[in-house]
Amino acid sequence: MSPGAIEQAARRVFDAFNKGEMEAIDEACAPDVVSHDPAEAADMRGTAALKERVKGYRTAMSDLEVTVDELIVADDKVVTRWRAHGTNDGELLGMEPTGRKMEITGITIDHFDADGRIAESWDQWDNAGFVQQLGISPEALAEAG
Repeated sequence: MSPGAIEQAARRVFDAFNKGEMEAIDEACAPDVVSHDPAEAADMRGTAALKERVKGYRTAMSDLEVTVDELIVADDKVVTRWRAHGTNDGELLGMEPTGRKMEITGITIDHFDADGRIAESWDQWDNAGFVQQLGISPEALAEAG
């Protein structure tokens, strides 16, 4: 797979977060994709799980926007430095909306399979800043999680 093709696949995932285009996950990810995210209690497996995560964030923040600040392609890997912002105007993990805005940054490292689809993904993002900006207490987060 060409560097340009895997770059496009990595960027395509952000269309799910920004536009709700869930088919982007099917296009860009292997069906058995594994996602490692510090916000999740366990690794997420499969495109259905990823779609549910995206839907959860889009429900919690109807104006969610994720932008790519930098993207680096190396062999079968793509590293993306990104930024997200939005207003918590919907339910998040069973908690009522806070009405507060958040802006966070993160880095995602995607590993691609021979078919040019994301097989495994590692996310590292500002979870603490996310909940702090939204005014969610650690206790409330623990109860919800």
